[in-house]
Amino acid sequence: QIYLLSYTFMNFGAFALVIFLESRGYAGESIDDWKGLARRNPLLAGVMLIFLLSLAGIPTTGGFVGKYFLFAVAMRSGYTGLAILAVLASAVSLFYYFRIVMAMYLSEGEAAPLESSPGLAFSAAVCAVMTMVIGLAPQKFIVLIERCGL
Repeated sequence: QIYLLSYTFMNFGAFALVIFLESRGYAGESIDDWKGLARRNPLLAGVMLIFLLSLAGIPTTGGFVGKYFLFAVAMRSGYTGLAILAVLASAVSLFYYFRIVMAMYLSEGEAAPLESSPGLAFSAAVCAVMTMVIGLAPQKFIVLIERCGL
C-alpha cells in the first residue's frame, strides 16, 4: 500500500507536467521536449527531478520506500529471482530517467520562459512534497494505512 501511495503522487505529478508541456505545444514524449526546462521554469524542472528520482527508486523519496517494501515482500515470499530482476530493471531505468534530467538541466533549449498556471504549479508542488515526505517519514503513512485496515 505504501508503494501505491507514493506511486500515485509521483506519477500524478509527472503526468501533470507532461500534459502541461503538451498544452504548450510540446509533445512531452521526446527528450528534446524537456531541453532547457530548468532555465525556462525552474520550479517545474525541480519537481520533475523529484518525480524522476522517485520513479528510479533513489533514497529519501517515496519511490525508494515503496520499492524497498515491494522487493522485501518478494524476497520473503520466495521470489528472490523476481526481486533481483526488479532491482536490475530499476537500475536500467536510471539511464532513461537521467537522460530527461540531463536535457532539463544541461541541454540548450528555447530561451523563452515557460509560464505555468498557478493550479499546475500548486498541484505539482504538492505531489513533489508528498513524494519526499513519504520517503523521509514512511512510518507515519504505514501506521495510517494499517489503522485504515488497508
